[in-house]
Amino acid sequence: MALRRLATIPFLPLCAAASLYSSYTFDPLQHLGGVAPYFEPQDPPASPSPPQGCTPSQAAYLVRHAAIFANDYDLDTYLDPFISKWQNHTAIDWSHVPALSFLASWTPPLSDAESELLTRAGKLEATQLGTTLSFRYPGLRLPQRVWTSSAERTYQSAKSLVHGLELDDSTINVVTIFESKEAGANSLTPYSSCPAYRASAGSDQAAVYMARFTKPVRARLNALAPGFDFTAEDVYGMMEMCGYETVIRGSSPFCDLGLFTPDDWLGWEYTADVQYHYNVGYGNDVSGYIGMPWLNATAHLLLSPESSPDGQDIYVSFTHRELPPTVLVASGLFNNSAWGGGTADRINDTMPLDRINYGRAWKSSHVLPFLTNVAIERLNCTGSYGFGDGDYYRVLVNSAPQALPDCNDGPGTSCSRRGFQTYVQDRVDRFSGYSQRCGVKYDNSTDVLNIYTDPAVGNGTRLVAKRSLCKIKCERGKSKDEDDDRCQRCVLLGSDCVRPAFHVGRRKGVKNKRTGLEKALHLVEEAARKSGPEGSEAVQAVSNLKALLGTAAPDTCPRTGALRSSTGASQRPRSAPSGQIHVALLPDQLEHASSSDEEDVFDHGRLEQDFGLLHESNASHASREVAAAEESLAIDDAENPLQLLARASDLHVSPPTASRPEARRASGDTAGPRSRRPSKPDGRMSEVERYFKLSKFSLDVGPDLDPIDLGLVTEDEAESLFGFFHQSLAHTRWGLDPLLYTVSFTRARSAFLLTSIAAAAALFMPAASALSKRLSNHCRTLFERVIAHRYRSVEIVLAFLVNVPWMFPGKHSMEDDTCWSVSLATTMAIDLSLHKTLVSVGELRAGGLGHLSRADCIDPALALSLDGFADVEPGSEAGRRLLRRRERCWIALFVLERGMCLARGRTFTVPITPTLRACDQWHLSDIADTMDGHLVSTAVLRRDLDTLFTSIRALCDGSQEMLADGSAVAISIQMMIEQFFNDWHAKWGISIGIGPQHGLPPYVQILVTHTRLSLYSSVINHPTAPTEVRRFFHSAGLSSALNVMRAAIQGEKQLTSMPNNTAIMISFAACFALRLGGLISGNSSLAPSIRTLIEEAADVLERIGCVTRHRRGMSALYGRYLKCIVRKAASARETPTTTHERPLTTTMTTTTTTTTTTQPAAPFARLDFAVGGATSRGSHAVVTTYADPGTMWSEPMQFSTMSDDQVVETLSRVHEFDGDFHTCPSWNDTAALDWMNWSGMPEFGS
Repeated sequence: MALRRLATIPFLPLCAAASLYSSYTFDPLQHLGGVAPYFEPQDPPASPSPPQGCTPSQAAYLVRHAAIFANDYDLDTYLDPFISKWQNHTAIDWSHVPALSFLASWTPPLSDAESELLTRAGKLEATQLGTTLSFRYPGLRLPQRVWTSSAERTYQSAKSLVHGLELDDSTINVVTIFESKEAGANSLTPYSSCPAYRASAGSDQAAVYMARFTKPVRARLNALAPGFDFTAEDVYGMMEMCGYETVIRGSSPFCDLGLFTPDDWLGWEYTADVQYHYNVGYGNDVSGYIGMPWLNATAHLLLSPESSPDGQDIYVSFTHRELPPTVLVASGLFNNSAWGGGTADRINDTMPLDRINYGRAWKSSHVLPFLTNVAIERLNCTGSYGFGDGDYYRVLVNSAPQALPDCNDGPGTSCSRRGFQTYVQDRVDRFSGYSQRCGVKYDNSTDVLNIYTDPAVGNGTRLVAKRSLCKIKCERGKSKDEDDDRCQRCVLLGSDCVRPAFHVGRRKGVKNKRTGLEKALHLVEEAARKSGPEGSEAVQAVSNLKALLGTAAPDTCPRTGALRSSTGASQRPRSAPSGQIHVALLPDQLEHASSSDEEDVFDHGRLEQDFGLLHESNASHASREVAAAEESLAIDDAENPLQLLARASDLHVSPPTASRPEARRASGDTAGPRSRRPSKPDGRMSEVERYFKLSKFSLDVGPDLDPIDLGLVTEDEAESLFGFFHQSLAHTRWGLDPLLYTVSFTRARSAFLLTSIAAAAALFMPAASALSKRLSNHCRTLFERVIAHRYRSVEIVLAFLVNVPWMFPGKHSMEDDTCWSVSLATTMAIDLSLHKTLVSVGELRAGGLGHLSRADCIDPALALSLDGFADVEPGSEAGRRLLRRRERCWIALFVLERGMCLARGRTFTVPITPTLRACDQWHLSDIADTMDGHLVSTAVLRRDLDTLFTSIRALCDGSQEMLADGSAVAISIQMMIEQFFNDWHAKWGISIGIGPQHGLPPYVQILVTHTRLSLYSSVINHPTAPTEVRRFFHSAGLSSALNVMRAAIQGEKQLTSMPNNTAIMISFAACFALRLGGLISGNSSLAPSIRTLIEEAADVLERIGCVTRHRRGMSALYGRYLKCIVRKAASARETPTTTHERPLTTTMTTTTTTTTTTQPAAPFARLDFAVGGATSRGSHAVVTTYADPGTMWSEPMQFSTMSDDQVVETLSRVHEFDGDFHTCPSWNDTAALDWMNWSGMPEFGS
């Protein structure tokens, strides 16, 4: 029996081994590096509980933000490319592909989601961490403050942790630390301020191993789905999708081990480890210097003898993925060389690129998953066996206790107070000198992190760069919380409101200015008084008018106070608060919005500093302007009491001067100042006055609108986007002065404009796909908010203009918001008096302005005041730039609106104002922008186009009435048009041309040539144009249409930011050329050559519309459609002549005097273009006999490579166009875009 038992013993290890092998498990979510959901890897597997006899007395945590939808870099580099590729490979039947069958019904989890914002799982994880900390440290006080960097994802992580820590949200402040590139070490993102740190470090090394580990995976997947052509980036992105989709949806099919094996996942993990090793790990020489400030600052907090009453027991700080690993490097933890894995000098040898080092300590999945946390605890140990009583310190990474290098003289993995002090000093000596090691060049850098002890950042407010402090101001009005008297902004920032206890000027309830009817009567009285000695009868009439109005309807409207005459006690003009000054209004202007004490006026005191100017006191100047303005005031509708009442709130309130005794007697007002004590304003009267006030500026600013405050974009990103816009997009979107519209200025004026500029720039930056989506979505939200809340300012008008060129196409060609935006911008611009000419009151009073009407003028000081810049001197450089921005905005609006109407066949709506009539020299200024010449040249071209149109139409109408010779009329019109464009080129060619030949830039060339084409189409389609005129301009119109497309093809590199209107212009030219090409008789190769040119132009439109993956430009849609109609035109040309067409051709042949061969009818009539004319060909008498065009151009021509002269020479030989001349497409066709009939191409899509 004993032998039998012994015989069974050798088999036990085999059974045990089989059992262990069969229980092998692998979780990919624990090997996903920086995209791994939070887990505690137990590395090393020591207990996180305090050692026996020890209790925590203080702790400090550095936490990475919780799970987000996707990192921008990952989204742009791996996820989006794979998703786009998968969506485009519709021919693959994924349902029959093993391991990938889920792709048949899978939907991407990253649709327009705010990619860098927290997921619901992330918020839950952060809240759970807060709850865990409260349970782990039951004897410690809750923190008063939690610190976080300023990004939205870190801020929301901190807020979520606070929810888990406390029972309510009222005891813990979240302190936001600004993410600056010039903050030195004093921030939670010190890597951003370190020039020596590169975000792309490690990418090259990681790419080497990624190619190695994905090679067999790609081979396997390509065998399953041969048509997809999986790349290394596709494989990496699919595996990354496992982590991101899990934190979004809770699970992901990409995590299935049937798709990727454990070896595949280990290869992915090692690739990430290599990346982070060289980026923020031991492979980067600056890592330790970046992490040391936090380690040193935290050690000082915990080494303090006792926690002070106003100190904290628990310190928690939130940051991004870059900082925690650098702290570990500074601490000497997770070092591959610590246990014989290499030397510090050859640390990179521990991360080979040809194989996995399975014995490495550096594993990114263990040190930086979402919500990774590094903690330092101070333990109070009493009665711990084998150790003395006292303070001990230990470090935990994701709850796993870590053994500090050369500091292990305490229980467990802790070390004594003396040992910890020595350890910290040794690390400081090794990694001190942050600024020097980082190569800092900016001023005011620091090597110390003091945000925990600096009282300036301990009250729950933001720590911002010094230059940004002036931007934070209290808003007027209380917050929504009735128990909180702080403003809404300070509630959001967690700070106290700072407002002056005393406001200079009129105080609420003290009525020392005239309003309403009293104001109107005063103005009438003043006008009568100023009429001179002979105006006594008028003064008496004023007195009678007062009595009449006083008794007319006593119960109709409550009185707001006793009527005052100009002879009362002197009234001092209301003193303006800081940054405000009141100036006289012209009679058709509104009263400035600052008349209300409750108005929030933006502080523009730093505006002068932005231009390097000293802002001088201009009180004396203001008084002179007010006095001068009073002299120029004329009373409109003075004879009409009803009209006068309607204008009462719009007229100027004049500070009275010394009055005449006879005026006092005439008015019957002998009471002194005391007897005219003002009564409290009636609420109903105030409501009426507010109703009748004209529009005023209203800024769309605030933390709920600002994309930077909302975390959609950082300030550094905004600066970069603005720089890109001014450098690369300003040539297609005129209207912005780059010296004025900086991020700081724009942010203070309009969130809509700030977001629009940033979104437009991101649209053309290949690596900004996710950022573009966020900004575009927010831009749309602001668009609706501006309309709903009636915001209005010059900057909002500019925002509309910035949005128009690159709007995404709607569901239909007529459903995009272009026309609506231009209409809104026009209405708002007129409300803000942008259409008025800047003329001072003195100049207006002195006369000499010709036929310039008073109604067309606005005083410069008033214009600044209406925009909220009342404290800016109009004659200063800042004032001149601000005034010029109004003029530039109006001119840019005119140019954009005329271009939109020319492109879309709409009626012009923006009026030609005196400013536009006199703008020819406007670009010649010492403060002009480089693009002002281009703007003015186009404005002049489109302004004078009206006169040319009128002259041409009048000439055609007159020729019909006088039975003039058609050929002579054609020559006259030709000379008129040529003279117009020759004069324009002579004036503007040199100033805006480029190169030695002063050629027009491609964008301007297209605009000018399309304008010429519009003229020709107008002549051809004018009902009274003689037949000879239409025939003559067919060739000229065809030449212009070809030149529009040629300019687009040859200038493609400079047209990558082509606006939508330009794409429509090119498409119109293509349709025009295709139509005329179909009318050419004979067997020439001209029509095929035109179709070839159109296809080339269509290719250009497609490429420009997809210049970035997220562009989705309208031009791509037009390009695709042009290809469709060209193919249909070519196939129609090859269709045999039908029976019913032959008699028509025979008739035409017999009724003309030309020698023509019988050809099929023009196939273009079958393209279903609704162009407002007959689709059948008619008979036309031709005056001159020409050679048969069928003998010309036996070979196709390459128009895109021809010179202008060659094109002219080629088309000059076209003498015969068949068909009805009324069937040409026209820019001003009432059917708008019917020249591109979208219903005629069923194969194009529904």
